[in-house]
Order: sequence, then structure tokens, then C-alpha cells
Amino acid sequence: MSELAVVHQMSLIPIEPDLPLDKAAFVGCAVMTGVGAVINTARVEPGSSVAVFGCGGVGLNVVQGAWLAGADRIIAIDRLPNKLAQATLGSYYGSSRPRHDMPRLLGLYRNGRLMLDELVTRTYPIEEAWSAFEALEAGENVRGLIRFMG
Repeated sequence: MSELAVVHQMSLIPIEPDLPLDKAAFVGCAVMTGVGAVINTARVEPGSSVAVFGCGGVGLNVVQGAWLAGADRIIAIDRLPNKLAQATLGSYYGSSRPRHDMPRLLGLYRNGRLMLDELVTRTYPIEEAWSAFEALEAGENVRGLIRFMG
């Protein structure tokens, strides 16, 4: 397992040191894609109605994005009952601009307007990474986090 990575400077985004790294890590994926699709691609306006087909990691963030955009009616549809239960909590990367949107999304999390903690179904130590992938394939997790350390 590698302990270092070479990353282009344009792919780095500074975050506040007190933000939980495990939550910041998935803002750059499912959160940015789902919320970004609502805000940047669909441009949902206050009072709109939104239907979300599939309530996995991206779909639940479409639900959150619709709520943040002020949609009056949000309909979540999924074939798995456990995914619909998560939805009641409230495009490629959603046309997001990571350098602009990531700090904004993390600010919404910090202010209690964006749910990230609730999206984590289970946290796995690195030794159980295959269990995390199996749970993902079985549709058991909205988001499983694999911890590399501690």
C-alpha cells in the first residue's frame, strides 16, 4: 500500500484544518456530482419539483441539492427500501467547478445545511476493504468509508 501520491497542483484544494478528512474526501465525488447536477446542470429554482431515480450516494446528494436549491416537491424513487429510508433525511461531476464548489459545499456542511455524516453507512478499516466493495455491490451501503489509518 502506497503512503504517498503524486498529484498535480490543479487537483489540490485547500480545506480548513478542523474539517473531518473522511467527510471532505467524499465531497469531491458523490456530493459534488449530485449537488452539482442540481445547481449547475439542471439549475433547479425555488418552487420547482424534482424526481430522483436511484437513492445511492449520488442520488441522495441530488435530493440534498434540490433541498438546498429550494425545490418544493422532491420525489425519491429506488427499488431498495433501505435507500428510500435514507432519502427521507433530506452529469459528470454535476458540471461542478471543484475549486469553487468544494469550499462552498464544505461551508454548507460546517453550517449544518449539508448532511455528510448521515450518508456514511459504515466505516471500514483498510483490512476490510473487500467487505466494503461487497457491501457496495449488494446495495447495502449508501457510502462506505475505508480508513487507511487509525
